[in-house]
Amino acid sequence: MNLVFEIDTSALKAQVAEIRERLGSASSTAVNISPEKAERIADVLRRSIKEQFAAGGPGWKPLAESTVRQKERQGYPRLTRSGRMSSRSVLLQRGALSPRSILIRTGALVSSLTNPSDPDHVVIISENEVAVSSSLPYFAYHQQGRGVPQRPLFVRPQDLDEIARILEEA
Repeated sequence: MNLVFEIDTSALKAQVAEIRERLGSASSTAVNISPEKAERIADVLRRSIKEQFAAGGPGWKPLAESTVRQKERQGYPRLTRSGRMSSRSVLLQRGALSPRSILIRTGALVSSLTNPSDPDHVVIISENEVAVSSSLPYFAYHQQGRGVPQRPLFVRPQDLDEIARILEEA
């Protein structure tokens, strides 16, 4: 089974080992994931991504002061592509939106990763894989640190626990 955020697989080696350990023998062969379980796993990944954006990632480098000043001058961040903020947003509820918000300028990236109806949202579901990603070209640059500080998204231990519970259900 692969859990992918569309990142360089070398960065996932430790996580893949942990997934295999948690799932035991089931992960050494293909795991058949029902469409219902696959969608629940995709929901876990989307929620995890939202929470990582709200927390400023796991260890993401803070924005340069020049970037913060630029965002202030230009009226960023915005949470949606239309510039409207949803009162139900986890980011808004946690007070995570400010010019210091990392990877949030227009809301396009976070929306493309977490909103299934976003035109740039990518979900790949097969019998043994669930992948959540974005078709926005700059997503890969942030994930891999190509020309910008690397600010990757990860499958966290609590996500692995929840995914393992879903897979273990009858």
